Amino acid sequence: VSLLAGCNQVGLAYRNLDVIIPWTLSDYLDMNSEQKSWLDVRLKQHLSWHCSTQLPEYLAWLDKLEDMVKNDRVTYEGLEARTSEAKDAIEKISREITPSAVELL
Repeated sequence: VSLLAGCNQVGLAYRNLDVIIPWTLSDYLDMNSEQKSWLDVRLKQHLSWHCSTQLPEYLAWLDKLEDMVKNDRVTYEGLEARTSEAKDAIEKISREITPSAVELL
């Protein structure tokens, strides 16, 4: 039950990233209306990319992890591989958003 509650909270946050990200950025950046409009367009593009390309990969990653646990195959090598895959996912996001971040700044 707590896992489902956690998933619901993550889903709620994910569905509202188009509001959460600009709100958080406003603590660090003083953007004019033109920049805010530009960010809104770019953010929608990035979130669409993330949802269509990255979320399926995250689900596959979670399936691998679940399979390891269910089949009692948790090994150092397996965890090392999952960690490497998680780092790769973060790197993909960085490569995707860096040009927009540079342009905004």
